[in-house]
Amino acid sequence: MRCRAACWLLLAVAVAFAPALWGEYLYDDRALVLRNPALLDGDLPALLARPFWGQQLGYWRPLSLFVMWLGDRLGGAAGVHALALLLHLIATALAFDLGRRLLADTRLALLAAACFALHPVQVETVAWASAISEGLWGTFALAALRAADRWRHGGLGLPWGSALCCLLAMLSKETASVTPLLVAMVLQLGPPGPRPRWRPFAASFTIVLLSWWGLRVVVFGDVSGGLLRTGDAAPLDGLRLVSAPAELLARQLRLLLPPATYTPFREFAPTIDAASAAAWLGLAAALVAVFVSGWRRGGRTLRLALGLLVLPLLPTVLLFRAVGAYPVADRYLYLPAFGGGLVLAACCGRRWRRWPWLLPAAMAVLTFLQTFVWRDQQRLVAAGLTRSGGQPTLWVMAGDEQLERAQRGDAAALPLAGAHYRTAERLAEAQSGERVAHRALGAARLGLAWCQLLALQGRSGPVTQSDYAALIAAFERAVQAGDDNADAFVGLGVANGAAGRGAEAEHALRRAIELDPENGRAWFNLGLLQANQRRVPAARASLQRALQLDPANQGARDLLLRLQ
Repeated sequence: MRCRAACWLLLAVAVAFAPALWGEYLYDDRALVLRNPALLDGDLPALLARPFWGQQLGYWRPLSLFVMWLGDRLGGAAGVHALALLLHLIATALAFDLGRRLLADTRLALLAAACFALHPVQVETVAWASAISEGLWGTFALAALRAADRWRHGGLGLPWGSALCCLLAMLSKETASVTPLLVAMVLQLGPPGPRPRWRPFAASFTIVLLSWWGLRVVVFGDVSGGLLRTGDAAPLDGLRLVSAPAELLARQLRLLLPPATYTPFREFAPTIDAASAAAWLGLAAALVAVFVSGWRRGGRTLRLALGLLVLPLLPTVLLFRAVGAYPVADRYLYLPAFGGGLVLAACCGRRWRRWPWLLPAAMAVLTFLQTFVWRDQQRLVAAGLTRSGGQPTLWVMAGDEQLERAQRGDAAALPLAGAHYRTAERLAEAQSGERVAHRALGAARLGLAWCQLLALQGRSGPVTQSDYAALIAAFERAVQAGDDNADAFVGLGVANGAAGRGAEAEHALRRAIELDPENGRAWFNLGLLQANQRRVPAARASLQRALQLDPANQGARDLLLRLQ
């Protein structure tokens, strides 16, 4: 029965997530995959030794990048999604086996694994290539827990298998640093019998943690290993410094309770009034009281379930300023979903075995429908606008989508792009005190400037110097909104080059390269400018660099051939 039940569960999971296999690269995938020269060229040493999002943020996930490279080589976006689904199926099997060991009942273990595998919060991990790190570290964490439980019950060997899985999890994502705590809980909460041998456990996991930290020191070049880097996160006052994590924890756990709105665009503004902060602290205190009560009254399974429910969220909750604009996200609940399933199964006991199955069945339907949201950029943005239409970042993304269509020759898309950018600009100006809105303001103005340039290129009549002056002013407004935006300087360089201002164009393009040395568009436009100025050796060098960064740049390839 055990094998048959597991097979039926895996089949249900495969069917529920199958539409994700036809999804495209979208959102952050475009920067992480399509504009990642090391990944596109298969330069594995460079790929594994570089931070996930640059030196500014302390993310180093070499195993995740390797899996993304492998999936891209196998079949592009479909290959990455196929590997993500395979990882989720393996994690489902591990969750079922671990649940069977904890609950001592196949049906309850199947219920817990089904709630974990079919929950709609897992769609983001399977259907979004950039989120594959969640499924990767979650799978290795479950393998580490299973290995520790087997060793606790007299399995062969020291806990090196569990320690190795823990290292692989931490090389997939920084959040996996809580895995040793979960393993320690498995060993400590074991059934009555011989006490666990803590000395070999401590030795193996100390070696793993020191190795992981040492590798990060080499990659980031500082003693902290990049773990203290928060990018340009805004500081918080004393009250919000305490209440913001409490609010985040409550909002994250709320996503496990249906009905919930599943969207990757949940803004979190840490500047609210003192009364609201006090309310969130009160709610957090109530959650802590429930947790403590369950810990005292529950047995081994319930205690481990509570640990799985809360511990994986703590790194994101406590260090949310390093996470980005959307710290409340479905993907962070990958392992907590299994904790919630274990809590449900432990509370159901052996008496109620029918009605709880309605929950995973409903989850499977919601999951199947949610996968279609992640099929392409247009559907993702449309879903975000439907649920969070007041966010300027979403309107910028909608404008970018229409601008790409206009650049491919769809004339009707250009007015729509301009309208979306103007909406984003208006919303961002109303929220000018927030850093996320400030970046959206620069992106909206940059989009409007590109729309203006595209309209000039499509004009049938002559373009005057006043038109060029207005175009340059539009790009300068984008630069003024954020002078660290390399793409804004690229546009300013293009506008100055079109106006015949070669020195100003080169200055802007070199400023873009200074801000982002791997900006292929900046190198291409610099090479184009140098070629027009008959500076052939310099143009060749710039175009070769542009091709290294973006091998799909056919314009750079054609121009380089003509120069040679």
